[in-house]
Amino acid sequence: FLMWYYDLSIKWTISLLPLVVSIQIAFTLGLSFILAMGNLYFRDVDYIMQVVVQLWMYVTAVVYPLKVSDPKLQMMLNLNPMTHIINSYRDIIIRGEIPFNLSYNIVILFSFSFFFLGWYFFHKYEFKFAEYI
Repeated sequence: FLMWYYDLSIKWTISLLPLVVSIQIAFTLGLSFILAMGNLYFRDVDYIMQVVVQLWMYVTAVVYPLKVSDPKLQMMLNLNPMTHIINSYRDIIIRGEIPFNLSYNIVILFSFSFFFLGWYFFHKYEFKFAEYI
């Protein structure tokens, strides 16, 4: 509805949306594997993550611009992988641009590495899960 209201047309780059979604899913699953395993061994992980996720939303450039004047804040934005994923959604849907540049390629590599690392450790230690439940 808002795209129609602001007279934004859907461009061909919308076909790249499944790729960005798969990158976000890989990152989220990797994080979920590690947090699920951590929560099983250390019960406080749940409470800590509730606060961290709220803070993480403010560190991700969702409601403010990607470029800020403070160099420390800019570095924090650039190190956050979700900032690049959110920005690629903007590039594809709103701007009609291809979002794949060097920093986004690093996020792709990081997301899939994080997924495989989380999956590896989750399955490596899953035989101990029954002892801690």
